[in-house]
Amino acid sequence: MLANTDALGAYSIHYRDEQTGLPVSIQKHPQVTILNWAAADRMAAEGGKKGTAYKADTLQNCLNNHVVNTCKTAWYSTGNPNIWDDAHQPSAAYVPYLVTGDYYYMSELAFSASYNELISNESYREFSKGLIDRAHGQVRGKAWVLREMADAAWLLPNSHPLQAEFTADVENSLIDWNAKYTNNPNANSLGLMDNGTVYSMNGGSSNGMAPWQHNFLTWSAGHAAELGFTGAAEFRNWLAKFEIGLMTDWQSNPEKGYCWLQASAYKIQVKDNAGNWLPTYTAVYAATFPTLSSLRCNSPAMVAEAGTLAKKSWRIGEMAGYPDAATGFPANFQIGIAAAADSGLPNAQVAWNLFDSRRVKPWGNTAYDNYPNFAVMPRSAPH
Repeated sequence: MLANTDALGAYSIHYRDEQTGLPVSIQKHPQVTILNWAAADRMAAEGGKKGTAYKADTLQNCLNNHVVNTCKTAWYSTGNPNIWDDAHQPSAAYVPYLVTGDYYYMSELAFSASYNELISNESYREFSKGLIDRAHGQVRGKAWVLREMADAAWLLPNSHPLQAEFTADVENSLIDWNAKYTNNPNANSLGLMDNGTVYSMNGGSSNGMAPWQHNFLTWSAGHAAELGFTGAAEFRNWLAKFEIGLMTDWQSNPEKGYCWLQASAYKIQVKDNAGNWLPTYTAVYAATFPTLSSLRCNSPAMVAEAGTLAKKSWRIGEMAGYPDAATGFPANFQIGIAAAADSGLPNAQVAWNLFDSRRVKPWGNTAYDNYPNFAVMPRSAPH
């Protein structure tokens, strides 16, 4: 763990303010951006009040050479091949700093949080507010950015010059999410992010989403709640009804309801072909798995048909998506349903108990013993 964190120094996340020597602050430099760098550079050249503001905050000295060829046309690039992707980023330095108190790990925690601010389009994050939602497109990107920002805000010393800024980013983002979803009577009934439909399914356009990415976000919101951020528990609870629904919807209608074996499917249809949200998990199941929706959940007939669809043998009690692997989709689902179990929502514990009873779990060379990243249990589970 420490060796992997030591290697963070090789990644292109270290943007330092020459005036302070610290990671760049978006409160001091609200127009700074990496992904929208070319547009920001053009605005800086236009002059006027807006141009002057952009000129003060635009990253300098992006020059095309034998390595870099994106300057003036796209995002800011250093030419470093070790690129930090917000949608795939690991937990940077949080546990190493927690257990060692080492200054280097503290610095890497701050740099990774600052980079997550800088990489986004400056207007999408609303400049100095640091909003996560619109600024980070993929649902898994939102999840891991929330985790990074919450970790830095919670663990950095109160005396760290950027600790209050990172805290504000998390609080602002939770206020934003709760306004859009938790407290919005017009939000969709499924507990899904508005821009999370990235797959086109069954003749529709962008009408499908990835449950596993949602699982990451539910866990991250639960993690922020455990760290004590106001509004995080409410947001987790709004998201958690998705995991709970996929696991328990079938219980009210075993033939038509969403069968829990497919809760870990790679992608599911959640909108109709006109772009309207489907109203229930039963409707989602019928749209995604039409040949399964008339078969009793987890029955021999249903399992046989699921095997036919997947072109593989299937067993009673087996969830979809590499269920024996520590990185399979049921493993991804585990962190979301574990966070949901702690929500106290109706059927939350029932959903966890059912998930925990699944027949096929990580084992052998792919067991959690060798890769425990998703081996998350609910705090409320008996030990």
